[in-house]
Amino acid sequence: TGIEARVIMETQSQNLNAWLNRIFDSELPPNAKLIASYINSYYSKNNDGLFPTKKMIKAGCSLSEETVEEYVHILINENWIFLSNNPCDSINKFLIIQKNEANSQI
Repeated sequence: TGIEARVIMETQSQNLNAWLNRIFDSELPPNAKLIASYINSYYSKNNDGLFPTKKMIKAGCSLSEETVEEYVHILINENWIFLSNNPCDSINKFLIIQKNEANSQI
């Protein structure tokens, strides 16, 4: 129903805000925080997964391709995001990882 959908969306929004707050409270480098913020913002617009390409991150954050690669790699290695390379998808999906909830994803 409409009420259930609104509750789910509000919960997702709260989870995203909590995730982003943990990002900014973390010891991540500033460019990693910028990229995480961009991914979070992009997710908020789509509600079904994170779909910014690295090219979109590069343009949206005004960073070089090498910088985007480096800091996306850091976010993945430190388990802040997950990159789904499903061959059935035509585009990579970045999914955020809720670190305080054992391996759960939004």
